Amino acid sequence: MQAMQPMKISLFVPALMLSMQACVATADSKLSAPSSSTKISATGKNACAIAMQSVGTSNYATLRQGSQACNEAGDLVAKNFLILASRIRFRTDSELLLAKSNRDEKKRSKIENVLYVTAYTYGSTVAYREPRNVAVMLSRLATWKPTVYHGYNPGWNYTRLPQEIDFNETYARHRANLVARLNYFIALVGNDEFFKNFLQIEEIQASHVKRGGLSTEKFKVRIDVNRKMTGIIDRLSLEKPKYNLPPKARINPDANFRQIFAGVNGPKKRGYKMFFARQEAQVSWLGYTLKRAELANLLRKVDFDTQFLIAVSAGQVKRGTGSAILTDLSLGKKRYQPSYTLGIGVMPPNCSAPTALLFPFAVAVAPLPNKNTKRVYRGKREFGFYDGCD
Repeated sequence: MQAMQPMKISLFVPALMLSMQACVATADSKLSAPSSSTKISATGKNACAIAMQSVGTSNYATLRQGSQACNEAGDLVAKNFLILASRIRFRTDSELLLAKSNRDEKKRSKIENVLYVTAYTYGSTVAYREPRNVAVMLSRLATWKPTVYHGYNPGWNYTRLPQEIDFNETYARHRANLVARLNYFIALVGNDEFFKNFLQIEEIQASHVKRGGLSTEKFKVRIDVNRKMTGIIDRLSLEKPKYNLPPKARINPDANFRQIFAGVNGPKKRGYKMFFARQEAQVSWLGYTLKRAELANLLRKVDFDTQFLIAVSAGQVKRGTGSAILTDLSLGKKRYQPSYTLGIGVMPPNCSAPTALLFPFAVAVAPLPNKNTKRVYRGKREFGFYDGCD
């Protein structure tokens, strides 16, 4: 069984955040705004004003372009707001606007890679030291209403527009999660000792970009400063951010597969296994996990002459409810290279019900590929969604 790498979400990683913050200008400058969004051709304050006026309809790249214009105009509050909005916009678009082809997925992934290496960049840090600035930014985020419409271009072609109710829930959730991380960051830079060290790191990173690398001496200084900042974080004992999960698992209506089973006693490691014959499934972990009658009933639903079977396991899940739902399944360029998204049901934070240690898995059937098979490789992903304990 091929193992899928765990998906990790860090609440706060000083070394990563600080070492990557200076990469924003160089990385984002490579991303051009798609034609359907408002391109900003003006300069200075006019460009910043245009960006703020079109914030509801702009895509990620245009919002980042606007943030650079506001930076040049000296409006750090608007700059930071547009950076925050761009992150929420991309996360929302990426979740709902599924890439139509492998080429489109590469375009989407390019933006995601930039966001990954700048995951904890919130713009001009000094602006977060002023409570009035923070109040303005949070107010703008609270009242910001992004929209998606026919002809909207996130930077890649996609299969279909989402339902309005799904779009509104998704962007509101990503906004709430970003604000949670942001408030944690604001509390940290509000500490004078932390802020002083943070500025030192920013200065070192600016040198990194200008010189194309760090000297051995500055590299050692950066490690030492990061160590000090970690100590400050430990002493502050701030409450870590709490994140919201989707309220449901949305199945891709364009995907050509059918889930036929879900269980809670799968392998200890996450991964997948594909089966092209009845005997392969019988001698696999499925054969040892399911009861004889369950396996026989499952295999009766598969025509191995025209279909294949795939089992996707999530590994160990804490606070799980037992739900495992495949929401997307397709094949990549290679003949049997699966791409899938697996939703795992978890209990909400306020759920006081007893929890068991579960190993959820899902089993689905799909057509064998042929020359007409539409191939889109979106990777192997997992996500949690709230389930049960109402």
